[in-house]
Amino acid sequence: MNSDWTITRLEKMINDQVEENTHLDYKSADALQKTAGKKKEVTKDVSAFANSDGGVIIYGLKEFDEPEKNHLPEAFDFVDGEELTKEWLEHVIGNISPRINSVRIIPLRFNDDIKKSIYVVEIQKSTTAHQAMDYRYYKRYNFESIPMEDFEIRDVMNRITYPTFEIEYEIIKKTVTENSPIPLPDGPKVYDAYYLNCVLRNTGNIYGMYVNCFVDIPLTIMHEKELQYKDYSESDLYYRFAMDNTTRDMLEYNGGFPKYGPARYEPILPKTIYRLASIRLIDDFDPTVHKGDELNAEIYVDNSPMKSISNSLTEIQIYDQTDENK
Repeated sequence: MNSDWTITRLEKMINDQVEENTHLDYKSADALQKTAGKKKEVTKDVSAFANSDGGVIIYGLKEFDEPEKNHLPEAFDFVDGEELTKEWLEHVIGNISPRINSVRIIPLRFNDDIKKSIYVVEIQKSTTAHQAMDYRYYKRYNFESIPMEDFEIRDVMNRITYPTFEIEYEIIKKTVTENSPIPLPDGPKVYDAYYLNCVLRNTGNIYGMYVNCFVDIPLTIMHEKELQYKDYSESDLYYRFAMDNTTRDMLEYNGGFPKYGPARYEPILPKTIYRLASIRLIDDFDPTVHKGDELNAEIYVDNSPMKSISNSLTEIQIYDQTDENK
């Protein structure tokens, strides 16, 4: 989780109109009060993130009142840090049962004024279920904290008994120079190439032995060379990539050709990553053009429940390696 929180970063989130999601929640100043009802709400929201996939709550950012914009940040709505201290907020969150040890509170002061405070609360995904002050269990769903079903509570409580994985993406931009055997009047062809890197991260405390991952990628963003030998229909919207954690050992190198042994699964240890694939995208890729598109993944690990994850293309970080290659 990115802990580089500053006032400047929050101002950019307001200017860019970064929408709330299952991992991000905005709360105005009145969400923090010394009443029993407001304290219960704090424990409800924090425990919901821990019971789900983790995330960030920002106390001190007001959303728009208009229904069509009520999940977008409008402006700062500062918390009085003298009256409602970081220690007070820690004490309120400490009422969650069992206690969540993976909560981090980052206090920010506008112009170093403690009366103009914002509290950024980072919550990691937990390995068990946590109960709010009203003795209920909550999860994140569609921008809200809602009560969990019995089977969901049992599933969360069993997290520590099986591997838990996340899929992460990054897009690499490279400048490619194509040299022709015949000199061209305008010189070599130069263009930008984009690659989608898919990475599995073991976020749990148990290694994963047999891992299979399926990622659906919109056909509109895939490069023609990537699709050249793949079987798909013109009516399809996505192409499904099948990936796993198999590897093959090189046994010998004979006559200029390597000889490999049979494929075997390579265990993915806790807190480590496994690189699945690098997939070529269209040369003029622009996430804003395809902002409505998503990457949909299904992860199967040993005897763990199947995990389904959707990511918007606009959420994926693009790294420009052009300068690095100069």
